[in-house]
Amino acid sequence: MKTGCLTSRPKQLVLYEALGLPPPQYAHIPLIVGADRARLSKRTGATAVADYRQVGYLPDAFVNYLALLGWSPGGNRELISRQELVELFDISRVRKTAAQFDQQKLDWLNSQHVKHMPVDRLTELIAERLIAKGVLPASYDRAWLSRIAALLQDRIKVLEELEEEHGFFFQETPAYQPEAVEQFLAADGVAEQLLALKDRLQPLPSFETSSVEQATRAFIAERGLAPKALIHPIRVAVTGRAVSPPLFEVMSIVGKEKVLSRLEHAATQLAKH
Repeated sequence: MKTGCLTSRPKQLVLYEALGLPPPQYAHIPLIVGADRARLSKRTGATAVADYRQVGYLPDAFVNYLALLGWSPGGNRELISRQELVELFDISRVRKTAAQFDQQKLDWLNSQHVKHMPVDRLTELIAERLIAKGVLPASYDRAWLSRIAALLQDRIKVLEELEEEHGFFFQETPAYQPEAVEQFLAADGVAEQLLALKDRLQPLPSFETSSVEQATRAFIAERGLAPKALIHPIRVAVTGRAVSPPLFEVMSIVGKEKVLSRLEHAATQLAKH
């Protein structure tokens, strides 16, 4: 069976006849329209598949989404593998009305495919992407990258978010958000607290998540601070951002050397003295 547009079908039939080949059965699927219900075109939202790949949409997720435009397997199912699509497809369930391209649904479906993917496979995809972009060396630490993949698996919609929102894992010095610096590092006393925390973390024999958390919370308690009074500045110092995955796990993954360096940098270069 072949899909195609009505205007091109007569030309194709002539070609089949000229070549002496039996024509296939044709099926015509509905148009895909944008949010304004206008037909997708180069001027109204159409995007090359290669562009979606570049952003970090997974092939299986993209095929899954396209299959659901104008068709449904029934039972309110949305997350479907390629093999299941082949097994479940029935031309009688293709709708005749135009299908609307929903970017939010595509993002959601892609996030679900990321979420249900084995961590080992996600680690491989992340490595391939970051090595190609020069962000990750070819001789990367697979166990370390696997920790990042497991941490972000439930948090990202597309792989591009690795560089845009979680680049601090791969940088020597993170890109600091000016508004986060102003909000959390400008208060009096923050610089001194960050330097003191650096000294507290320096002798830790282990930089596992539990060790980092225990030492940091003990430091906060000893100083008589509300946890958020220092947790937020630490987050900005280590990640450059006001929002991040769980802080202590992030610190453990980033590693002692970089964490100590970033605490000092934030205290001496960014915080108010």
